[in-house]
Amino acid sequence: MINEQQITYSVEEILFKNARTIVYRASDKQKNNFVVKKISLEYKNEVEVWKTLKEKQYFAKLLTSFTSEHENSISLIFEYLPNTLASKTEMNHQEFKKYIYQLLIAINSLHKQGFVHCNINPQNCLIRDNELKLYDFSMTQRLNEQGKFEIINCYTPPEVILGNWHISEYLDIWSTGCVISEVLLGQPLFKGTKSADILLSIIKILGTPSNHEIQQMSNFAITEANLIKVKKVSFPELFKFKFDYYILDLISRMLIYTPKDRIKIEDAINHPFFQSDPVAQMAHHSDLLQTSDQKEQKKEIIDYGEYGTFKQVNSST
Repeated sequence: MINEQQITYSVEEILFKNARTIVYRASDKQKNNFVVKKISLEYKNEVEVWKTLKEKQYFAKLLTSFTSEHENSISLIFEYLPNTLASKTEMNHQEFKKYIYQLLIAINSLHKQGFVHCNINPQNCLIRDNELKLYDFSMTQRLNEQGKFEIINCYTPPEVILGNWHISEYLDIWSTGCVISEVLLGQPLFKGTKSADILLSIIKILGTPSNHEIQQMSNFAITEANLIKVKKVSFPELFKFKFDYYILDLISRMLIYTPKDRIKIEDAINHPFFQSDPVAQMAHHSDLLQTSDQKEQKKEIIDYGEYGTFKQVNSST
């Protein structure tokens, strides 16, 4: 690690800021762009995780880091990738498939090395030249340890909201399901900024969890009787009948209450969605996309033509 006097850069724009972190795009004298992430010294775990990683090609490259003693902070200098899954609002079906596949490969690499990211979200999926790299290890924790969570958001699994902070690979699986859903919908699947609101939003979509599911998730003394009674919303209906069967199947296998029942990362990577033809899927699985009064909606599905593209995704290939 070098000190602050050994590096010179100019700030171009602030990309992100909160109470403990500031991230900005910067450039050096040669006009090379990079990202500077300044964090409190208490969060230097991010540097340690990066040093431990072996398959670094799947992650945003940490170029160097330096300390600023008078600010009690550490600055991390990353390669600059101009887009994220949040900012890249136009993509075709094949691009979408490629990015989700690359995200799963990165997560699998992290898990194989004994880490769980614990902060998978669209902003942390960086993109350049059709390549996605995972970013931000500030919340990354060791697999199978008792963890800590300072931030609860709409990508947080329900077991964490309910006080079960055991670090399992299934935490990242849930968050990935939220990310895929958000890219398809153009907005977060689950809403809220407070734990209770987020949990309520989850229940309104996935239905009221059973007592067995609650036992698998919660460290709190609650039962099914303590929760609102809501039926699960069908995923085809939730996604307005616009997307192919296999991507909805993949999402549904990720967004499951009981952590160990969620799809394993290896099975997600090998899911039929990544070998599928969306038009063929539409014809083959159209019966699964119907409810009792949806013959007209079935016609609407067929009329989409390039099945699997979506409103914020460019339909050209």
